[in-house]
Amino acid sequence: MTTSDSITKSELIEQFENIKDKNGFELRVFPEGSNDDQVLYEDGGCTFAYKGKTYGSCDGVLFKKNIIVGIEMTDALNRGSTGSAQVQRFHHALGPVKNGYYGIYYLRKGKHPIRNDLYGMAYNISKSNKGKYLITDDLKIIDDFIKNSKDEKKIKKFVLDYMESMKSKFNKYFKDRYSSNWSNYFSQRSTLEKKDFICKYQANGYRQFTEGTYRGGHLALGEMYLAKYLFEKVSNNKKKLYMLFPRLEKIELEDLKKRTKTNKELNLLLNEDNVYIKTIDDLKNLPEEIKRMMRSLKLENLNINPNRQNYKNTMIKIFQLLEENKISFV
Repeated sequence: MTTSDSITKSELIEQFENIKDKNGFELRVFPEGSNDDQVLYEDGGCTFAYKGKTYGSCDGVLFKKNIIVGIEMTDALNRGSTGSAQVQRFHHALGPVKNGYYGIYYLRKGKHPIRNDLYGMAYNISKSNKGKYLITDDLKIIDDFIKNSKDEKKIKKFVLDYMESMKSKFNKYFKDRYSSNWSNYFSQRSTLEKKDFICKYQANGYRQFTEGTYRGGHLALGEMYLAKYLFEKVSNNKKKLYMLFPRLEKIELEDLKKRTKTNKELNLLLNEDNVYIKTIDDLKNLPEEIKRMMRSLKLENLNINPNRQNYKNTMIKIFQLLEENKISFV
């Protein structure tokens, strides 16, 4: 089967080569299987670092003297992804944005639509950073970008208009599905809001973080960024974000912290500003029967019952106890 990388990289190269007036832009793309994209951009690669943290490598970089565009791409919409796979690669294009450049996340058109909350994330990131993050399912954005970059006012207007279109897409989705009410959203999306924090839980255990076949770091990182940049009270530091991993124990978290020098995803997850990683051991006064149930599920497959239902019911109890202030975080 042709890989996602080979399809999207071929499309990007073709799209760029067909542009007659490239306005001085160059495109940096490495062949599938090459590790050169993992080299920092300034050293000839496609990876961006910011404040000591290295973000995932982009699939390509469009650049000229004063304009840099990191491009991350996926064919996930054609490969059965309606959800998590779409956010797993979100952080790859975040590196350029953190550095004040542009980031484009291209999700190739397919059987499934782009998750609308991606538009909300990208809009909020663009508001809070000098760099701008754009979500698209059409590589024609490259043509538009190059054409408008000939004039500083035009490129600024193009990007601002694009941001507004992303905001409109998210707002329509938020209104249609959640009646523009965050309480409705939280109740359906594994999330709880309290006075000083917003808590989102995620099912990763130690194994999902340490065994490559699970790609747990990518999934957890995507969900963390989803929460941080979708929830304005977190992104503007009015509230803390607690990422609760109930199948993870404190001693396991301490071991994961030792792996951050060699694991980019863990380094980003465990060192994000205003984000606090919580484990089952961080829940004060949690009843023993709930602890026992959650620990019995540590190594179980949560995609099948009764494990799935037991996990869901246990998390409902934990959130209910937090809501009623019968338990708390240490």
